[in-house]
Amino acid sequence: MVSQSSDESDWREAQTDVMRLVESGNFPAAISYLEAGKDAVTVSANYIRFAQSLYKERKDVSRMLDAARRGIAYSLDAAARNELEVTAARLKENAKTIAFNAAANCWPGWGDDVIIEPTHLIEAVDLAGQCLRLVEELKLGNIRLGRAYWLIGALALARGLGGDADEAFEHAQSAFHAEGAHASELMVQGYRALSRMHQPRSQDLGAVEFGVVRQRLQEDGSKEALFYLQQLTTADRLLWPSTPATA
Repeated sequence: MVSQSSDESDWREAQTDVMRLVESGNFPAAISYLEAGKDAVTVSANYIRFAQSLYKERKDVSRMLDAARRGIAYSLDAAARNELEVTAARLKENAKTIAFNAAANCWPGWGDDVIIEPTHLIEAVDLAGQCLRLVEELKLGNIRLGRAYWLIGALALARGLGGDADEAFEHAQSAFHAEGAHASELMVQGYRALSRMHQPRSQDLGAVEFGVVRQRLQEDGSKEALFYLQQLTTADRLLWPSTPATA
């Protein structure tokens, strides 16, 4: 099996040529270059970095999604053909990572300098579902299960589907609670409160809950908790720009 450091070294060597092909408008050639002459695990790992480069460096959400779909298909196909269980699992986990990253990048609550179209959100929902299925199949544990459900809920929230969001957030909260991940559990409670704040029948209750969660995250004081506090504040401001952000 190729080590993580070897994967990173291979990507650094390939990155310039691959991104040059993308810049020239020859995306199929970039894909061919990425897949040529390497073992499947290395190619799969390179797809993780390729999709992220398209997002972070080019701010190209559509191409990122194209690369993610191709990378997931490649990884799962290679896993199905591989006789070594540990290698097949590595390939499936890479596919999970590609799916999670690409779907999360389509969530408009980060404040990143990208344009997220409604069609991007729809594609992201499918990727988030693939991520969840792989987390469950590979039995990757409650933390990753909670993150997968959070992502499904966040995308539903961005699409205005409050009921679907709350259902997914409930699963996420249960998974984090089972793992004793206190800050992550509070973060999900915050998102559930945000959802309620923007539903007519539960606005006041949601606002109270949101304030309580923010206070508890502040009191926690850990780096993770403070990151979640900032994340929730940013999401509140960006997802509903016509209303003032919660203080």
